[in-house]
Amino acid sequence: MKPTLNNENLLENISYEKSLELVASQIISELLSEDDPPYEEKLDMQNKIHDNPRFGKVDCPVDENAFYQAICYWFIMFYRYPEDEQKGMSVATVQTIYIFSRKADPLSYENPRKPPKENIFIEYLIDLKNRITNYTKLVELVDINISNYPEILRIGQSKNDCYKTIKEFKKDINVVEIMGVINLAWEYCCQKEKMYLVNKFLSEEKLL
Repeated sequence: MKPTLNNENLLENISYEKSLELVASQIISELLSEDDPPYEEKLDMQNKIHDNPRFGKVDCPVDENAFYQAICYWFIMFYRYPEDEQKGMSVATVQTIYIFSRKADPLSYENPRKPPKENIFIEYLIDLKNRITNYTKLVELVDINISNYPEILRIGQSKNDCYKTIKEFKKDINVVEIMGVINLAWEYCCQKEKMYLVNKFLSEEKLL
């Protein structure tokens, strides 16, 4: 994983971020089935004003569970068919996506006995998606997760830990796979027909 951006070499940083976007876009295009319509670049959600976003509206998840379910679906797809077939998806990448999926789960957002208010939760999901798919903000999120959830990320000195140091963890994380999962999950969670396929798949996998 590339270290935190260095403002003294902005051109190099921009080139690296653009290369990440190109690789992620290529992966997304390859993973979409032949029956899907051609992948079209959408405006960055950060630059797009949502007028009172609601579940079921254009460019919004069809319901409060859709983003979480779509992340689970695309995580499985990436895990089963990794970019590097010989190496597979690293533990660092798997555990990071797991944490992000839990953050998108409405049952983890607030008290499970008290569903979150729709307008607040959907704005939270939009912000979460934007932060994960922006390289600079993703780096910040990874650092926050390392501080808050080292045991989940399996960083430490116990026999169950895979990474003894933060440096080892960061070196093994694949940000392109993370951004690819989240981008595809958002695209699917905003379409009822796609979510029908997602829910059918998760039901067959006994994950629902």
